[in-house]
Amino acid sequence: MTKYQTNSVQLIHDWHEFSEIGRKIREKNGLQDTVADLNPVESYNFTGHACWTVETKHHSARVTAFYHPDFSDGFLGWFEATDDPELSVKLLSTAEGWFREHGINHIAGPVSGLTWDAYRFNLNDGLALFHGEPAQPAFYVNHWKTAGFRERHHYYSKVLPVKKDEGLTHSELESRIAGQRLKLIPVNADTFPEYRFGVYELLIRCFRSVANPFFTEISFEGFCSRYNPLINKLPAGFSWLVVDERNDPCAFMLNYPSPMNPATGLSGNALVHKSLGVDPDHQGAGLGSMLTRFAMHIAASHNLKYQIHALMYEENPSLRLLNSHEPVLTRSYSLFEKTI
Repeated sequence: MTKYQTNSVQLIHDWHEFSEIGRKIREKNGLQDTVADLNPVESYNFTGHACWTVETKHHSARVTAFYHPDFSDGFLGWFEATDDPELSVKLLSTAEGWFREHGINHIAGPVSGLTWDAYRFNLNDGLALFHGEPAQPAFYVNHWKTAGFRERHHYYSKVLPVKKDEGLTHSELESRIAGQRLKLIPVNADTFPEYRFGVYELLIRCFRSVANPFFTEISFEGFCSRYNPLINKLPAGFSWLVVDERNDPCAFMLNYPSPMNPATGLSGNALVHKSLGVDPDHQGAGLGSMLTRFAMHIAASHNLKYQIHALMYEENPSLRLLNSHEPVLTRSYSLFEKTI
């Protein structure tokens, strides 16, 4: 394995070593390991990439820089650090120099691969309120701001109380969609394989229409590698699919229960709405609203105290509707950017 010295910042060519340094940093920070390291940067076939680490006696940091032809921006991801802002600034400055050498003058992050993977910083307290919420030491935000990055592109999670009387039962939903010749299908490890490709195509269309910045389409194989493990862990009865008369998916709702971290200010169990996608050709018929009310019924039937509409992009029109329901808590996240 070869290292090159760059102002005490090491250019790393071996992903295993890079990953091991990240594991040690997370251990120092009291964090669990991350699934992001399971996908080496080489597996993404980016146009160009480089990985660096920097270590002193008491502190260390790492980052990956990459770019690809879909965007004019360069990206920083797989960032980990202990609390030494000067060390992080030195590391990020090295990455900036690499970008300039490749003719890139605007960079964004953190994005550890694609927007299908780990990205965004938690702007609240760094802690995870629910399973699946981005979490990192709160000082990461300060390190990036010290390095000259500013917030850009915000996302929000809205926590609302579960109101049983506003729910829609399974039979009520089936009755309402029957007139549109639609059918309700439970999503689980047994049913998902039959509809997997249709769900993949549906989510690509939905995510493309939301205009989430830096969204990149992935292959069906890439989709399966991310969603199959998740679907296999889902408890029964929480996630559902709506199919049309051709048995093609036209709406997909991925939910799961999660305890909330009392250190963030709320306790109890919640229903997390991870994904709700309605095919653009079926929007306007109230299908998304009906599925949301069905999710409310599911949460109430499992005695869950809250529902969390998770990680919604700031330009998502559903945010205005959620704000009208007076959420008890709003969680914020952001990408960061810098012109170099």
